[in-house]
Amino acid sequence: MRRFILMLVILSPLLSMCQQNMDGNWLGSLEVGIKLRVVFHIKKDNNKFITTLDSPDQGAESIPCGETFVSSDSLTIDIPVIKGKYSGRIISDSVVVGSFFQNGQTLPLKLIKTNKVISSLKPQTPVPPFSYKSNSVEYSNETKSVKFGGTFTYPSAGGPFTTVLLITGSGQQDRDETVFNHKPFAVIADYLTKKGYAVLRVDDRGVGQTIGDLKYATTASFAQDVQAGIAYLKTRKDVNPAKIGLIGHSEGGLIADMVAADNKDIAFIVTLAGPGIKGSEILIEQIQAGLEKDSVSAKAINAQSEVYRMLFSTMAVEKDTSKIFYEVWRNFQTWKSKQDAATLKELNITSDNDSQGNLRAMIRDFSNPWIRYFIKTDPVSYIEKLTCKVLALNGEKDIQVLAKSNLPAIKAALAKSQSPSYEVKELPGLNHLFQHCSKCDIAEYVDLDETFSPEALDIIGKWMDGL
Repeated sequence: MRRFILMLVILSPLLSMCQQNMDGNWLGSLEVGIKLRVVFHIKKDNNKFITTLDSPDQGAESIPCGETFVSSDSLTIDIPVIKGKYSGRIISDSVVVGSFFQNGQTLPLKLIKTNKVISSLKPQTPVPPFSYKSNSVEYSNETKSVKFGGTFTYPSAGGPFTTVLLITGSGQQDRDETVFNHKPFAVIADYLTKKGYAVLRVDDRGVGQTIGDLKYATTASFAQDVQAGIAYLKTRKDVNPAKIGLIGHSEGGLIADMVAADNKDIAFIVTLAGPGIKGSEILIEQIQAGLEKDSVSAKAINAQSEVYRMLFSTMAVEKDTSKIFYEVWRNFQTWKSKQDAATLKELNITSDNDSQGNLRAMIRDFSNPWIRYFIKTDPVSYIEKLTCKVLALNGEKDIQVLAKSNLPAIKAALAKSQSPSYEVKELPGLNHLFQHCSKCDIAEYVDLDETFSPEALDIIGKWMDGL
């Protein structure tokens, strides 16, 4: 009898757990270099659990899940839409500890039941009703090979307006340049439209409502896309064709330079963390900044940079990947013979087999048309041809396009241009997204509530008011 009572005591938590209600919102965070929140919404309907998934930091909501299975001590949720699954052990009625599976990766994920509403909106994200007009627009390029979708905002009265076309940075992005649920272009458009300007922001090729081939697309292709946007703006009666300008972020700043150097109808450009040095050096500086954050010694960082320069200089003149490998491997062996053991150890350079594998992977990663073009591109060649007014801004804490090297190069090139006036400014305490930052690394983007510095907005607005 005593043994039977003990067994009942042991089983009672399991029995109560089997009866517990899993209905509710379950919050957790995935560590993927940054923290990405996930929220499972579980509801019980006719003895069956229905689940949806949110990824607030990526702006994804109500992703339908497949079967949700709850046993006495476990929770399993299939997510076929993303080829994923969650499997966890129920610790209590408010805690589940388990793993998130997707694309062959397994990540630990602890879920906590919460009554808190997890919003995907950042504080600065504009929400309707707006005090101005906002229209969805569609247009095509001259050859009809790309169809664009975007948003055109303009004041409710007046016109024709000074108009700005916003240009996103590298990678395919939507019209708001959404990154970790920050929408910097929506914030900029809202600010400028309230000040009396019209703004066009557009989905990149292959994103949202824009349809176009990406396979062989380069920065030059995206510059042509911007030209199509300018042609569209000129068809609108509410746009002043003599006062069309460009605001480009990161690679978008380079694109703005390219377009304005070729199109003399551009009245002004604003580059936000736009490059002033060659693409190959931009990439090397990004690598260096990352290694510095990881406390790698200056000697090892300089040595690593030499390897990348070998690779990029070879790729600039040679297209055949096997020939690139042969040439770089030969130079790598010479480079390796000059390094001391401590440097090689710090850079985790061990066997030749591993080094060859890493080199082949690097060549593969850097061989697509876009990055080949970017590596060879020198912004100075375009900036020196500018004939419009220019404002160039960069955050002091930017580790993707470093202010200390890019702004002086931009300023020197502008001095040789025919720009009637220009300003070049470094903004203290701001990162690549023009957020005030603390750690100032890429992982922090998602944790910051600020989307775009109000001081930076003010600088842009006052500069444009003075045009």
